[in-house]
Amino acid sequence: MKKSVCTTLAVLLCAVSMFSVVGCQKKVANDEYTIEYQLYNGGYGMEWFDQATAKFTEKHPEVKFVKTKGTLQYGQAQTLLSAGPNATTTDLFLGTEPVMKYVLYGDSLVKGVDCVLEDLTDVYNATVEGENVTVKEKMVQGFADYYSYVNEDTGERTYYAYPWIAGVTAIVYNATQFENMGLSVPRTTDELFDVTCETIKRNNKTPFVASQQNSYDNFLWEVWRNQYYSIEGIELYYQGKTYNEESGKYSYSEETFKDIGELYIADAVEKMIGVRYGNMHKNVNTMTFTQAQAQLLLGEGLMYVCGDWLENEMKKQTGNGDTLKYMKTPILSGIINKTPTISDDATLRTVVSYVDGDITQKPAGVSDEDIEYIRQARRIENLSTFQTAYIPSYASAKDMAKEFLKFLATDEVIKICLDATGGSSVPFAYDIRSDASRWNGYSEFIKSKYDLMENAQMVVDPNKYRLQVFGSLRFCDSSVGNGYGYYTSKNASDRNTAQEYYDNRVSYVTRSWLDTALKRAGII
Repeated sequence: MKKSVCTTLAVLLCAVSMFSVVGCQKKVANDEYTIEYQLYNGGYGMEWFDQATAKFTEKHPEVKFVKTKGTLQYGQAQTLLSAGPNATTTDLFLGTEPVMKYVLYGDSLVKGVDCVLEDLTDVYNATVEGENVTVKEKMVQGFADYYSYVNEDTGERTYYAYPWIAGVTAIVYNATQFENMGLSVPRTTDELFDVTCETIKRNNKTPFVASQQNSYDNFLWEVWRNQYYSIEGIELYYQGKTYNEESGKYSYSEETFKDIGELYIADAVEKMIGVRYGNMHKNVNTMTFTQAQAQLLLGEGLMYVCGDWLENEMKKQTGNGDTLKYMKTPILSGIINKTPTISDDATLRTVVSYVDGDITQKPAGVSDEDIEYIRQARRIENLSTFQTAYIPSYASAKDMAKEFLKFLATDEVIKICLDATGGSSVPFAYDIRSDASRWNGYSEFIKSKYDLMENAQMVVDPNKYRLQVFGSLRFCDSSVGNGYGYYTSKNASDRNTAQEYYDNRVSYVTRSWLDTALKRAGII
C-alpha cells in the first residue's frame, strides 16, 4: 500500500511539474557507458563533434553521449576538476585552456585522488583503427611532447591531456594589399617594423588591428621568446636555470630572467602595439574583436594576430574581397645575440631566406651552427595548444572516453572535421594536398595555414614547470602580462617604454626574489 501511494504521488508530482519551470527531468546515468561531455563552443563550432560522436556510437551502440549542463568557458578547469567525483560527473572535457599544471598539484586538488587528470599513455600508444601506426606516431609533431611529462630518473614519458583540434595562432595579413604595395612577407621583426609597417602607413593604412578585450597577440610573444632561447633553452628558462661556466653545471639564477633577450622581446612588443610607434589601430582599447576583424576584411588594417577559426567567424561579415593569408612569424631580430657569425639584420634576413629555401647559396661567413639555430627558430609557431581534451581520473566512463579520443585519430574523423570546419582538422597527419576534392575547395587562407603548420615546432608549455605554476613570478608590474596596459594606456604618464620595462625588470629580479619563488614552488 505504501509503495502504491508513493508511485501515485510521484506521477501526480510529475504531472504538476509539466506546468512548472523545473519539471521532471531524467537523471543522467553516471555509468561506464554514458559519456558526459563539455565542449568549448568557439570558432570551430559543434557540428564536427556531433558527427564524430554519431559515428562513434554506430560502432559502439552501448555508448551514449550527453552534454553536461552549462557552458564551458576559459579558466574553469581547476574549479570543475577540484570539485571531485561528487560534484563533477563530466567524463570528457574538450576545453580551451592549458591543463598540464594540474598534474603538479597532485592530491591537493581532490582528497584521496593522486592526480585529477587521467593517465592517457595507453591512448597515445594505441594503434589507430585500421592503420599500422600508433596515435602518438600519427599525431602532428610536437603535440605529444607538449602534453606529457618525462620522469627525470627513469626517462619514462607519461601523457595526461590530448589535443582535440589543430590550428595556428599567428599573423594573418592582407595579401592583396601587400601585393598592391609591393611588399614581401617580412622575415625579421626589424623588417616587419622598419619596412612593412612604415610602407603600410605611407599608404594611409593601419599596420595592425586587434581588440584588447579579445587579444591573441601574446601568442606571438611566446613564439619570439621560444625563438630567442631555443626549445632547449626555454625549458631551462622556465626552471629558472642558467649554465655556470665555472662549475660546468646548471643552477638556479636570477640572471636567467635578466637576459638582454627580454629587452629585444619587449621592444618588439612595444613596436607592435605601443602608442608612440603608431603601428596598432588607435582604437585597440575600445574595439570589439568583430570590429577589429572588420578592419582586416575591409583592407584598412592589414595584419591581425588570430587563430584559424577566423574564417568561420568572418563568414557573417562583409569584406572587400581581398585575399587573407598567414605569414610565418618573423624571426626576433635580437636573436643575433645568440648567433656570433650573424652580426646584423641584413645578414639575418639572408639566412632566413636560405633556411626557407628561397635562395640556395649559403650566406658567406655564417657558421653552420648559427644557420641551424635560425633554422630551428624559424620552425617555431604557436599551434593551438590550448584546445585541450582531458578526462578526470575519477570519471565513471573514462574507459569509453579514452576510446573516443583514439577514434579522433582516424581518417574518418579527420575528414569529418575538415568538412564541418572548412579546413580545420584534428591534429593528426593527413596528406590534405593529395585530397584534391577538399584541397581545391579551400581558400588561400586555409592553404596558407597548412603551409605554416608543415614541419612546425610547437612552443613549450610553461605550465609544466613548478617554478612557473607555484612560484608566483611577477616582473615589475602585473599589467605586463598582456602588454596593453604597459604600452597603450590612455594616460601617457602610465605608459613605459620597452627600455624602461627592461630596466625595471633588472632591478626587480633579485636573488631574494628568486629564492622566494623557489620556496613557493617547493623547490628549495
